[in-house]
Amino acid sequence: MSHFGGMRLQSAVGRLENIIARNRNPSGRRDRYALGLLGVVLVVVVGMLIFTGLALPPGTPDPATAEPAKPDDSVRGIKLYRPPQQKP
Repeated sequence: MSHFGGMRLQSAVGRLENIIARNRNPSGRRDRYALGLLGVVLVVVVGMLIFTGLALPPGTPDPATAEPAKPDDSVRGIKLYRPPQQKP
């Protein structure tokens, strides 16, 4: 360790006792792997819910095979104004 203005500075590597303790108890790595694996599973499940019909209740028709809506001049039962067409 070096001294700077009365303050002790630790090296970037760390003290030897801390390094030995980390090597004897490497449980931190397993925790990070478990958390990462849980995150990957969560992303896959959410992706399947979004891009497939798994989020729909049973008996609901598949939106990809449903009939397209027919064009209508109304929105929620309110008739829309269309200007009259001019004759050429």
